[in-house]
Amino acid sequence: MEAVVIGKVKIDLHRKDREFEAAYALDNADGVKTLLSDYPKFVSRKRLGEYEAAEVLIDLHNALELAGLTDRQCEAIRLVYFEDLTQV
Repeated sequence: MEAVVIGKVKIDLHRKDREFEAAYALDNADGVKTLLSDYPKFVSRKRLGEYEAAEVLIDLHNALELAGLTDRQCEAIRLVYFEDLTQV
């Protein structure tokens, strides 16, 4: 039996996913740093009800827990990226 094609979509349904993966390439340090730097944006988007932002935040926190960082490294990430504190 032959498959019947009813219609074709001319909209790129995966464009946003590819753009996100390009901006936040998690296979290199720059992508991870960009994601951490944009942490406040994801928190704001989550508060507005954006499901994808909540997924990113959950994945980020899980990755940090699994990274095997020392307490000092975790504290540094929390202060710099999550609480926006820097050295003077």
